[in-house]
Amino acid sequence: MKYLIGLIVCLVAIQVNSQDDILFTKSAKIDNSIELVNDSVKVSKKVHENKVHRLLKKRISQNETNNYTLGYRVQIAQDNQRKNLVQLRHQFLETHSDDDLFVVFQSPYYKLRVGNYYGPWAIWEAKFKASELQKEYGSAFYVIDKISLDEVFEE
Repeated sequence: MKYLIGLIVCLVAIQVNSQDDILFTKSAKIDNSIELVNDSVKVSKKVHENKVHRLLKKRISQNETNNYTLGYRVQIAQDNQRKNLVQLRHQFLETHSDDDLFVVFQSPYYKLRVGNYYGPWAIWEAKFKASELQKEYGSAFYVIDKISLDEVFEE
């Protein structure tokens, strides 16, 4: 069986038909995408195109149902007491009122995160913001987070 598959692959690589079909001269049947035609085997590329279209449709439907994208935020603090982070949040907003601020709960900690960085330059923006905030908050670092598309398009 391995020998037959190897022979078929070699023959496929040698002979290519101009009608977007691959033609080779040994009769065999591997799956539904191969059919026997006049003592030769014809491999249809349409089957592969259908698989690509199905995968694209699946990805499009996932994007329609998921209302977020992966991006970066800068985490400036974490604590297991919410009231401590709420106080720190108010202090942060006094000096940085134009930044987006989020309190995230990931058991057992509450985390204070800044920014909505997404796109091709997101990691560099997050690194720059983290380096700025490390001067005030020594534990500032960037993290990968889900960015809500609703929040992004509000800006």
